[in-house]
Amino acid sequence: LEFYNVKISNPVARPKKPIEKKKLEGTFRKDREAKEPMVPTKFEGIPKPPKQLIKEGMDLWNAAVKELQNLKMLYDVDLPMLVSYCNEMGTYFKMQDIINKKGETYMDGKNPKTRPEVYIGRNSLKIAITIASKFGFTPSDRTKIEVPKQNEGDAFSEFENN
Repeated sequence: LEFYNVKISNPVARPKKPIEKKKLEGTFRKDREAKEPMVPTKFEGIPKPPKQLIKEGMDLWNAAVKELQNLKMLYDVDLPMLVSYCNEMGTYFKMQDIINKKGETYMDGKNPKTRPEVYIGRNSLKIAITIASKFGFTPSDRTKIEVPKQNEGDAFSEFENN
């Protein structure tokens, strides 16, 4: 399949399972995995909101980074995409505020027209849902993500199995 001169090998392939899940299920095969898989750096603490974050996405940013940190799933490499998600949702919220005040349509002479905010909001929500699915923020996607085990109360639990 070719799209704008970019070859796509298998556009309907299933997403790859995490290695840990394959090991638990007994389907892990070393010959089919990368020899040196990428291990991203976990972000320690709660990151400050970046300057690129719009005002309407600030509350969502604070909630998302706190939750991802609590789940031990906040990585440095994910932060720019998280900003994009928060900005898209912020744009959607901003457009909804305008629509709630002014309505979905306006009159152009004698003809009603759809406000541009409707299209902008719809597009932002569509993009945000796509990004949200990668982070497991939607109910159906949450069921597909493996969360690292959290052993509370055991000071030596991090040293087990090493």
